[in-house]
Amino acid sequence: MAYTDNQNFVLELAEEKDIMVPAQMSEDAFATDANTQLKYLGKPRGTFAKGMAEGIKSWHSRPNRCTVLKAIDTSSPDREIIGWVCWGFSKGWDQGPAPIPTPVPAAAAAPNTTDNDALEQEEASQQLEKPVKSKVEMLEELTGKDLEHMMEILMPPGTKCMYIGSIIVDPKHQGSGVGTKLIQWGTKKADEEGVFAWVHSSEAGAPRFEKQGFEEVGKLEVDLDQYADSPREDGSNWGMYRFRYLKRMPKS
Repeated sequence: MAYTDNQNFVLELAEEKDIMVPAQMSEDAFATDANTQLKYLGKPRGTFAKGMAEGIKSWHSRPNRCTVLKAIDTSSPDREIIGWVCWGFSKGWDQGPAPIPTPVPAAAAAPNTTDNDALEQEEASQQLEKPVKSKVEMLEELTGKDLEHMMEILMPPGTKCMYIGSIIVDPKHQGSGVGTKLIQWGTKKADEEGVFAWVHSSEAGAPRFEKQGFEEVGKLEVDLDQYADSPREDGSNWGMYRFRYLKRMPKS
């Protein structure tokens, strides 16, 4: 099924065979994003795209809980993909497994011994074996836990809502209305269903959501230089980075 309004692009349901195109597009779109570049510093080109491909594949495996759309350039002979989005549906829709599994640390097992000396030796051994986290790993842990915390606030058990798992527009086509239409596909459905929608956004991406009625409900500010071993390639600092959580209530 295609969704269009007489522009030079059309929205269609993405297929699993499309995965690597939006995955690589995502890497290209985040080429200048400080947070992403710090986390992938020193890793081979394509690492980000490979990880994104796994995420998109997971979303495709949950069609009742995720809708992955692609924007097709209708003026291009090969129907070039110029943008994509994953709209997720919370567990409150009661349609199957969650689209983005939220990792929850396993509860520590209660010790089954009263031998304090043995217990202390075991704990000391575990501390010695535990690898030291790198600064980037600590940054990933910080941002990951913050996202989990906000998900618990925004989507407690039984909540029926929609959210954006990811949205990317080809850098060559940004500003052409593609991102707006990808957002509006979901907000229209949210309005029809009478549910709110939310998104976890970078500072740079937030304005596009605000134009569609999203409002900030939370944020995380991080001094990236605290998690970097060296300045950027050009010698500049990594700087402050703000993650924003935005929510849009349904329109009647």
